Parts: sequence; C-alpha cells; structure tokens
Amino acid sequence: MIIVSQDRDLIINFDNVTVIGIAQNNSKEIDSITVDKEEQYLGEYKTEERAKEVLAEIINMYKFNKCEA
Repeated sequence: MIIVSQDRDLIINFDNVTVIGIAQNNSKEIDSITVDKEEQYLGEYKTEERAKEVLAEIINMYKFNKCEA
C-alpha cells in the first residue's frame, strides 16, 4: 500500500515501513505522524486526537487492502 504525505511531497511504501506513530514537537502544540523513528513526517495535526484519527484511517486502509489481495 502506498501512503502520500500531507503536503504531497513524499510517497511511502507501507509494506516497507517498520514503525509508524504519533510524535509531539518540542512545544507539544502540534502532533505529527512519523515513519521509521521520526525520519519521515507524514503530516502535522493540531491535536493528538486528530493524529490518532488519521492513524486509524491508515490502519483501516491497510486492512482493507490486505482483504482485497
């Protein structure tokens, strides 16, 4: 499965990802979804809740694509 970053300048092959998670910046005002130990940012979100919603959407799409295969 292919994931495109929020600003559409990065494409990630989800099959090669080892870690995807939510991280906070230093001021803890913005949360982001990062791939492989914070080396690649998929997007930034104003709240942790929104970042969790997007992460859940990625998981659901991954499950859907696995069922289609």
